[in-house]
Amino acid sequence: SYNTDSVTISRGPNSLLFGIGSPGGIINNEVKKPVIGTDHVEVTARWGSHDSGRLETDINKTLIKGRLAVRISNKYEDEKYKQEPAWERDKRLYGALEAVLFTNVKSRILGPTVLKANAEAGDIRGSPVEILPPSIAYSNWFVPFPRRYQQYTGIVPPPTVVAPSEGGTWQPRTTFNPFLINLESGINTAVHPAYFRTLAVIYNTPQSSQPGIGLSGPDHLGQVSDLRQLQGYLGAVNWNPNNNTVASAGLTGTPGVQALVNAAGGNPAAARLGTHQLYATNHPYGEGLAPGFAVPTLQNRNVFDYHHRIYSGGIDRVEKKFKARNIALEQTFFNNKLGVEFAYDQQKYQTHQDFLFAGGSSDSAGGPYDIQVDINEYLLNGLRNPNLGPSFCKPSKRFIPSSRYAGSIGLIHGKWIALCATTRKNGRPAFALMNSSARSVITFVLYEPFGASSVFLHQSYLPSRATCDL
Repeated sequence: SYNTDSVTISRGPNSLLFGIGSPGGIINNEVKKPVIGTDHVEVTARWGSHDSGRLETDINKTLIKGRLAVRISNKYEDEKYKQEPAWERDKRLYGALEAVLFTNVKSRILGPTVLKANAEAGDIRGSPVEILPPSIAYSNWFVPFPRRYQQYTGIVPPPTVVAPSEGGTWQPRTTFNPFLINLESGINTAVHPAYFRTLAVIYNTPQSSQPGIGLSGPDHLGQVSDLRQLQGYLGAVNWNPNNNTVASAGLTGTPGVQALVNAAGGNPAAARLGTHQLYATNHPYGEGLAPGFAVPTLQNRNVFDYHHRIYSGGIDRVEKKFKARNIALEQTFFNNKLGVEFAYDQQKYQTHQDFLFAGGSSDSAGGPYDIQVDINEYLLNGLRNPNLGPSFCKPSKRFIPSSRYAGSIGLIHGKWIALCATTRKNGRPAFALMNSSARSVITFVLYEPFGASSVFLHQSYLPSRATCDL
């Protein structure tokens, strides 16, 4: 709103835009324009709760009397929230110019020839607030899944999440040995891969300042002299049962494979390995057993004060950058009864969202993976899991980039119909058919989102001259 001059709201149904019988309306936002013959400077400052602040400036200056004026507006806003350390910083700069190239005062046909231009750039960054508390993925570890939910969902839950009294095999606070149980169906609680084929950093105790379990020695390419610098360990390992044994994998003597060695007559070279996976607790809602049901969230504020803190700790990021420019040359005729405008418009947007944590946004389709419990008795190096039983948070990279480039060139006649061609980078063109006497614009936009062709029809009513609006 820092560069908004006026807002016009036209309420009421519009069947062409919103469908027959649907309520709707049009909002026309007019940006600030230079005013020739006026000079002013306006500074607005605002301070709010949580040390939030906003500063705006608006400057209008006539450079040549009756011929040239410029206007510059900018905004800096630093928004903070009750949830710490959520924040957003919004920086924008807007400039506009209006020049009367020729007054044409002696002409009975020509009105003033006017050049108008404006440009805006913005940079918005922040770590957003979290509306929902973090979801929990350990409910089924303590409480069985009610079989009666089947009457609402039509989905039969697996026996591993249902209590024995209802025909299931669920067990409270169950743990397992990944070398003996290899499938989710063999674990008597709802589970999900802990961290799959991702290198995990494992600490021996909560007080450890350095990770203690992981890789060691040089890598086979000779790029890292000591892999303990990485301290990573996979959550899933695919050994070939035809070639890999406890002995060949270097696991001889580790407690996790002792049962395999005993079953092979005590010979590590005869104890075959296969695909072994680490699992963590999950809520049955995250396994598609209760579509439409919301996953449970952590409501105990003594454990996590979600009113005042954000689950991500402030490392989630949202960034938006944009640039826009517009140049128009206007010529009127016969005392403003007829006019021609040649305009060029360019817009560029870049956004990306980098979310490492779900922050309570998980649902029955995505899985409630905010807070889980580690139930692996051993790691896949055969050693005991030092983190058996405690809850943990698992970040999941969700990087969402987006960019858009648009430009247009249009020629508009006062009471004639003109065609405005629009181009989009890496996309298809859009065309606008305009009738300025009716003050309307009909735009046909063709593009291919996710490879599927789509056609959109848009009509907007303009209170003044017609423009090619993207």
